[in-house]
Amino acid sequence: MYPIIGKTDTDLLPKQEAAVQTAIKQHVLASEHGLRQNVRATIAGKIFGYDLTTEPLRGAAGAVVGITSTTLDVAGHQRGGECL
Repeated sequence: MYPIIGKTDTDLLPKQEAAVQTAIKQHVLASEHGLRQNVRATIAGKIFGYDLTTEPLRGAAGAVVGITSTTLDVAGHQRGGECL
């Protein structure tokens, strides 16, 4: 297990992978619609495959006040004939 609490994408990931994560989050904030995508992440030199779901977080009045993201480790699972 890798300690990730309190760290940002740029703290944890190589620059290009962090940029992908940032772009996904910015898209969700701008569009106010959720997005689900398969992403790869290199953490401590190991490559992981994730199913990333990012959703807008709405306040009591319905306005977007942030985002939430969940990840499912899909490393080793097959999709379309290739390992994620």
